[in-house]
Parts: sequence; C-alpha cells; structure tokens
Amino acid sequence: MTMPDDHGLVLETVKLMRAERGLDDEEIIERLTGTGTNRTTAAKLVAFVPSAFVMVLLGKSGARFPATFGAKAADGDWVRVQYLAEPIFRAALAMAREAYQQGVLTREDYEGAALRSAEWGAAWKLISGGGKLEAAIFGSAVVILNAEDFSEWEASAIEPRPPSGPAASLWQKLRGQRPAALPAHSVLLDPGLLTVTGLDLRAQEEVNTSLQEMFSSHDVPSTIEEGWLVFSNAPIRVNGAFFKLEDSGSSTTVQLDVRVWLQDEQRLICESFGGIGTTEEHAKRCALDGFVASTFHVLVAAFCGWQGGQVTCAEWTVGGRPMIAKVGGITWRWIEPEVPTEDAAVAWYSQLEQEIKQADIGPGTHWIRLFYSQFGNETQECEVLLDNRAWQPVQMRMRTAPWLVREEWYSARLFLILQDT
Repeated sequence: MTMPDDHGLVLETVKLMRAERGLDDEEIIERLTGTGTNRTTAAKLVAFVPSAFVMVLLGKSGARFPATFGAKAADGDWVRVQYLAEPIFRAALAMAREAYQQGVLTREDYEGAALRSAEWGAAWKLISGGGKLEAAIFGSAVVILNAEDFSEWEASAIEPRPPSGPAASLWQKLRGQRPAALPAHSVLLDPGLLTVTGLDLRAQEEVNTSLQEMFSSHDVPSTIEEGWLVFSNAPIRVNGAFFKLEDSGSSTTVQLDVRVWLQDEQRLICESFGGIGTTEEHAKRCALDGFVASTFHVLVAAFCGWQGGQVTCAEWTVGGRPMIAKVGGITWRWIEPEVPTEDAAVAWYSQLEQEIKQADIGPGTHWIRLFYSQFGNETQECEVLLDNRAWQPVQMRMRTAPWLVREEWYSARLFLILQDT
C-alpha cells in the first residue's frame, strides 16, 4: 500500500477533524494509526495541523506567533524546536495558506481544524475579555512529544523562563514528567499575559474582596497574598477578575472569571459568568450573583468541608470507580410567564448523570459544567465541559436530551465536582 505524502496526511487529518468533531486528540490519533500512519506522525498531525490553520487565520489580524515550540529531551531538559523545521507543520501551513487564499477547502473543513487548537482557545478568551487580537503576542507552545521525535532540535536547547505564582508549580511538574492530564498540544503562554492553558490569571482587588467576604460568611477565613485568596485549612487558592464585554449605552455586559487553583493536584478550575445591567456595577453584581447561585457553594462544599442545602452530596460509581459527587442546584434564567419546576429538569439531568457515571475519567478531582439555552423551541447552545475542556461526545448527546421545549427563551446551568472517596 502506498502511503500518502505529508500533504495527503494533512488533508486526511483536516477531513477527519471536520467529519468527527466529537473525537478528542487521542481518538483522532487512533483513527490515523488505523489507516497505517505511525503513531508519532499521527501525534504531530494532531498537534500541528490545528496550529498552522489558526496561525494563518489569526495572523491576518496582526496577532504574532512564535517561531518555536517546546519539547522535552530524553535527559529531562526542555528544548525549543523551529516550527518550520518540522515537515508536517510546513505541509499544514502551506495547505492552510492555500485554503485561505484560494478556497481549496470548505469553510467547515478549515474551521474543523483551526478551532481545535489551543491558540484559538486563548484567542477567544482574549476577545471575550475585551482584548484586541492585533495586540496579542502568543507564547511558545509545549507539545507532549519527545524532542528526539524531531530532526532539528539539538542546536536549540534552552532553559525556558519559568512562570510565577500557581503556574510555577505546573511548570515544575512539566519538567519532572510528561503529564498524561495535559492535551497533546497545550499552550503555556507568557507569564505576564496568559500562564496556564490560555487563561488570564491577573486578579482584580474588587473581585477578590467579594470572594473573601463570601468565604468568610461560610466560616472559611482567608488572607490575600499576591492576588490570591489563601486558606489555612483548604488545599486551594482562589482569585477572580471582571472583563467588560460591551457597553451599548442602555446596558452594560461584563464577564466574571473565578479561578480555583488545586494545590495538591496542580490544576486550575476556571468558571465564567456573564452579567448584564443598566450600569457596570449592576452588571458586575449580576455576574457575582450567578457565581453564587451556580458554583460557589459547590466549591466551598468540595474543598472547605461546608455542608448546606444548596449542594447535593452523593456517592457515585464513575467508570467503575467510587467517587463523591458534589452537585449544585440548577440555575435557571427564564422569561415569564411560566416558572421552571423540578419536573422540567428531571429527564435531561438523569441523562447527564448516566453519561457521567458511564465515563472513564480517571481518579482525582474532576469538575463538570453544563450550560444550555433555547429560544423559539430550538436549541441555541449546549455546552458540557469536563475539567474546563469541551467534553465533545457527551456534549453532542446532551444536545438531543429531552429538554423542556418552549417558545420563550430560557437557559439552564449546572456545576458539579467529583472527588475520590
């Protein structure tokens, strides 16, 4: 059997990513290896095809991308490798440019590849927070492949500049081992801008003060150190920030990000909330109220030992593994005249619970967030995140769950945390 050249492999990968959007990186790799591609080449395709496509797409906006990416050598040192020294990347870049300029691929094909990239996630986060792409400087990506898998890396050996704060612990973990929890293409951006998987970790004093008051009212005292709430009896750090999204004159829209750093596991929870109000302060209060109603009590129950009626605690078997589920209440946003009842959630929640219990998500702490909205008897949005990443197979199935159908707009949001027993 004649194996396709690099151009053919890139095209095969693009078509697969478009046709099978619900597959994660490992499943894409398995599909490619199933057609005869060796595993290292398949991993390179999954890492570099989305990056090349998004670099061409966003490069037109003035965003700047690095010339190198990071990989780990056998001796444990991190090295930088030139993107253009990798044939798979060159082939993907050439196809992306041809597709963008001459339309040789459909828009769906192009988006199916580009929107999988970690760079796109970071760019979307920046845009959502009111940032400008033309001012964006993307840091070097880290690929979970051996440096020896690339032909031209020896001359580029470096000691990367480590980030500070919570990201420093993750950096040390990366240097010590190849973490299975990270995706095949994880971006660690400039610590001054974005430090962990595209998340802006800079805090705002007004949000931290509000968060501190919330925890204190639940008998969980804290101090604020270097922009983070620190707890003497809880293995977490917490901070937050507002981002102004829109000001139409008659109303203001903001986004609230709340970040929870899990010190024992070196992982980051990020929950985002929108707020709309007649003034900026009104919009901020709306976003904070959303956080309290949906997520706050789950966090304080899971990590601070708090017990209250806003959270359901249950023993679940998840993928054959006993776990404790801390489930928050459903947060409805609803247009009158009707008011949602408990029955409105029974069917879709039961399906979500079964999806979770059947999944093999591994040990440790996991967090799941569902958001659904509907208008005119049709689904507007259905998002299911597992550990801050789109849980594509479950998300696709939940889109067709037995949701309440109504003409007027409504939304439902649910947050839960799973922990080892």
